[in-house]
Amino acid sequence: MPLQAEGECGPPHALNLQGGQRVCPFPPSREGRLYLVWLMKQIEQLGGRHERRHVSSLDELADYDAVVNCTGLMAPKLVDGEEMYPIRGHVIRVRAPWVRQYTNKDKDIYIIPNTDTVVLGGTIQKGDWDTVPRPEERARILERCYSILPSLRRAPIVREWVGLRPGRAAIRLELERRALPATAARRGTLPVVHNYGHGGSGLTLAWGCAADAMQLVQAALQL
Repeated sequence: MPLQAEGECGPPHALNLQGGQRVCPFPPSREGRLYLVWLMKQIEQLGGRHERRHVSSLDELADYDAVVNCTGLMAPKLVDGEEMYPIRGHVIRVRAPWVRQYTNKDKDIYIIPNTDTVVLGGTIQKGDWDTVPRPEERARILERCYSILPSLRRAPIVREWVGLRPGRAAIRLELERRALPATAARRGTLPVVHNYGHGGSGLTLAWGCAADAMQLVQAALQL
């Protein structure tokens, strides 16, 4: 029996849902491509500055008061001995404006309405670095989503892509006091707060982990 949240979803039979779970509404503010832009604007309005540059070592950041390391899957390039692995995810975007509910069945079958498209997924493949969509996976994703919501068969495909989630045995969220290099203008240590390894739960855990990271920075700087 499908699970239905109270609110705007309507009766379970409204979309001819064949299985899975439903939770709604799914707020557009949690749509990554829009949400991250909004967050950056909030930072800029508070006086923050965005600088894009290549960093090959944390020693290059010795002039900063503190650093928060959110490098995700690429953390091993900056942290010696770190073990991260990709969790490959293949998703498809379709145009289906009649779909307004988030639906999932098991961990790798989901239907997520966004602002102008609906995301169909997906795959959870640990250790797979391949970012090229595979035709056999596309067919499997579509058929599994169609089996839950048959009306999706008439939805045109807009695009598909493969992303790599930052996998780790456990989230790393801790303070490291890193010895400053001999070339630094000052002596002592650089507070580095590591915050990565969230797998496929980045948006879900973002606010909680950010609050913890902020507390670690404040404690390190005695603010």
